[in-house]
Amino acid sequence: MACLVTRCPELADPEHGLILCDSGILYGSVCELRCRAGYAAVGQTSTECLEHARWSHDSLLCAGCPLSSLDDYINHCVHRHHRQFIAVLRILR
Repeated sequence: MACLVTRCPELADPEHGLILCDSGILYGSVCELRCRAGYAAVGQTSTECLEHARWSHDSLLCAGCPLSSLDDYINHCVHRHHRQFIAVLRILR
């Protein structure tokens, strides 16, 4: 009896980000979302290739608005997408 290798579908990089996988698209591989500067993840930031050849999370997204300063980003972008990032961004100042 031959063993079949489980492969999940290819993941396309989202707009304003890229997806990095530790073992490609093979079963057990974990892929993480990296968003470009000025953008933040919306929802999940990683996904895993499961045994039935599907990803644990199909959709990894980056959103935001690229502005010139951290204050602009906090005041105009974070409020619109993820209120929980406000505290983190203020700590990073």
